[in-house]
Amino acid sequence: MPTSITHSHPQPSPSPTLLTTASRIIVVGAGTFGLSTAFHLLGRGYTDVTVLDRARELPAVDAAGTDINKVIRSCYSDMFYAKLAREAMEAWKQPMWEGCYHECGVINVGGDEFDDRWKENDMKLGAPVECLPDAKAIKSKILSSLRPDTAATLTHSDSDSNERRVGSFTSYRGYFNPEGGWAEAARAVEILLSRVKEMGGRVIENQEVVGLVKDRDERIIGVKCRDGKQFEGDRVILAIGSWTASTFPELELDSQCLATGQSMATIQLSTEEKERYKGCHIYLDFQTGLYTFPPTEDGIVKLAMHTAGHTHMMSSWQVGGDIDHTPVRKISTPRTITSHPNLGDGLRVPRSALWILRERLRQVYPELAERPWAGTRMCWSWIRSRTLFGHAPQCLRELSIQRHACVRTRGDDSYYLCPLAARSRIPLQFYSNCDDKASHDGPGT
Repeated sequence: MPTSITHSHPQPSPSPTLLTTASRIIVVGAGTFGLSTAFHLLGRGYTDVTVLDRARELPAVDAAGTDINKVIRSCYSDMFYAKLAREAMEAWKQPMWEGCYHECGVINVGGDEFDDRWKENDMKLGAPVECLPDAKAIKSKILSSLRPDTAATLTHSDSDSNERRVGSFTSYRGYFNPEGGWAEAARAVEILLSRVKEMGGRVIENQEVVGLVKDRDERIIGVKCRDGKQFEGDRVILAIGSWTASTFPELELDSQCLATGQSMATIQLSTEEKERYKGCHIYLDFQTGLYTFPPTEDGIVKLAMHTAGHTHMMSSWQVGGDIDHTPVRKISTPRTITSHPNLGDGLRVPRSALWILRERLRQVYPELAERPWAGTRMCWSWIRSRTLFGHAPQCLRELSIQRHACVRTRGDDSYYLCPLAARSRIPLQFYSNCDDKASHDGPGT
């Protein structure tokens, strides 16, 4: 795992108490990072691992990882992350994941924002990359991914027909890496959940953690839940992603863990359209932040855009803090189908974001940009460029914090699972009946 340990104040945090395999471990959060942590602890011989989650049924419907699909890619400017990603790609191919990983290849493009270190690192690690030095090469690569007869027709058709299905990519360059693709996020989380239980881990649903339990010396000895129950342990690991800062305002993590909502949408293709686009690659545009997926077996195309995102600010005392806590702070708090269930309100995205998504899609697949939206959703994550692991200095030695983000860098933290991504018997939550005019202005900015 990458380690970018950051503290909320300059003093170094004390060394954590050494654990034994008999130590009691409490993991808060049964999502990507929480289950992965429990899985690896159990695999290393720890015998007392308890995972708590607020959801009545797991995987949680509003968790970032309970999604149709996530990108699996290795294009990172940081060699450490690039190596980690390629290791994860191999792990995704293991039988344990039951075919959740789909290696369709990744097209990485950009204009002025394109960083050649992405390509260079992939090449140094042995990836068989194909350079796409200009707009013509990018367009040709995308055309070749369409159904053969369609691609052949397009190649010999007039320019208007070409423009109808594939963008122009003016001033763009990039490269194609056939080693990468997407993973079925929700199904992968569900598989990992089953494995954790099989290995002896206790996973307890419907336990919303609202605070930390400390002893007289201010050492963390456990957590308390909204229903009054307390769970004690030798180490408490927080793995609740974008809910971290608002759930534990006393830790003052909101400056490091700003929860932001990233907009995503889906399009339902016809049978003919699905056949036409099913050979497409993952498309990552580092200039605009857009990324698109090939259609699923059901003909669903998901697209999203990595931007600064949207915040939903609430007072610290409204989200679990002490009402006497001074000064009262505003903390961005995820706004989801769980917190705002009426008429799918928690699944809507800002109207402006939908307009931008459609325009960005028009630059890649103009034909698809004319299709109505089938669903929308906000995916909540931290707006950080790196993963955060560390010990909370305010809590002495017994609290560890981990971060889970879905769309931090084009929606692909899934490889940390060492998986994440997609469809299963879980009722995936997307807001339907959402043409551009139907969406409201969404959570605040």
